[in-house]
Amino acid sequence: MSIIAIAKVKAEDGKSLEVLTLIKGSQEKALNSGVCEKFDILQSTNDPHSFSLLEIWPSIENHKKFLENLMSDSEFIEAMACIQDGPHIEYFNLK
Repeated sequence: MSIIAIAKVKAEDGKSLEVLTLIKGSQEKALNSGVCEKFDILQSTNDPHSFSLLEIWPSIENHKKFLENLMSDSEFIEAMACIQDGPHIEYFNLK
């Protein structure tokens, strides 16, 4: 049974476009991994600096492995400087 990972990220003031670009890069990597089933990017209508990522993966372990690989990329880590808060990730069972 698949799981849903919801990650919340807040951009530094004036950096929402940079954060969106960063998120789109991770979305592309996830979807091209052959494991991620879905990856939607949501931007708050109340706060354009606030994003939620809705991802569907076969398991929590698959998602965590993807994150480990992502966080081993030094360019990705450097680009995260535009993030004020997060990512905060919560897992849900898909019913």
